[in-house]
Amino acid sequence: MKTIYLLQGLGQTTQDWNEVINHLPPDYNVRLIDSFQIGFVNESYSLEQAAHVLEKEIEKDEEGHKIVCGLSLGAVIAAQHALMYPSKEVKYILSSFHPSPPRRLWHFKH
Repeated sequence: MKTIYLLQGLGQTTQDWNEVINHLPPDYNVRLIDSFQIGFVNESYSLEQAAHVLEKEIEKDEEGHKIVCGLSLGAVIAAQHALMYPSKEVKYILSSFHPSPPRRLWHFKH
């Protein structure tokens, strides 16, 4: 079984992945992870929290190929996950990744 975790970017919703999902082979288990819902602690956004919640989602799935695909903010979360869980056998696809996002992004209110 192959599982792909899709994380959207700023200004997007999980539904923006629908066209991508339509082109995936039928043997893929698709998990939509809402990048905005997984990173909040109180009223502050935390990349570490987002990566931790992503890890919990990955742990729920059975063995097999696991791919995390992130766009923009989703790519930053995926990169944080790779840093925090380096021994995991997860493949990453990062698009529009910015290694140093502006600090003001992590202080917006939910």
